Amino acid sequence: MDERLKFDANKEKVMGGVTNDANLEIRNIRVDPVTNRLLVSTDADEGLNGTGQDGSVTLTSANTWLQIPNTIPTNKYVLCVTKESETGTIRWSFDNDGVPSSTNGNKMLSDEITFVLGASEVIYFGSDDATDIVNWTTKEID
Repeated sequence: MDERLKFDANKEKVMGGVTNDANLEIRNIRVDPVTNRLLVSTDADEGLNGTGQDGSVTLTSANTWLQIPNTIPTNKYVLCVTKESETGTIRWSFDNDGVPSSTNGNKMLSDEITFVLGASEVIYFGSDDATDIVNWTTKEID
C-alpha cells in the first residue's frame, strides 16, 4: 500500500491519495498526529481473532446505569448488545452520571446495537423498568 499526503499551509487544505494493489477493503483513513503521515487500515489489518465473552444483564434497578460488559477487555474490542425483553425504555450511555431519561442517555431504538471500543472502555445501560434484560457479547480485535 502506498500513501501520499500533501498539506497546503496557505489554503488549509489537505490532499491525500491511496493506491492499493491488493484486493482489500479500506476500513479507515486518518492522519497520524505525530508524524503527519496518512494511515490506512484495511480488512487485513484487523480481525476478530481475540478473546470473546458474553452474558446477560437484568436491569434490576429502575433508572440506574449498569456497566456492560462486566469484565472489561484489555484490548480494542467489538461489543454487541441485544434486547432480550423490554417492558420499559432501555437507554445506553458512555457516561453513567444522572438518571436514564429522555434527556440523559440514548434510547435503544433497534433490537441490536454494536460498538467498537478501545481497551478498558465500557458502555452503560439503564431502563425505567426493573425487569428489562439485555444480552451482550464481545470479541477482541487483533
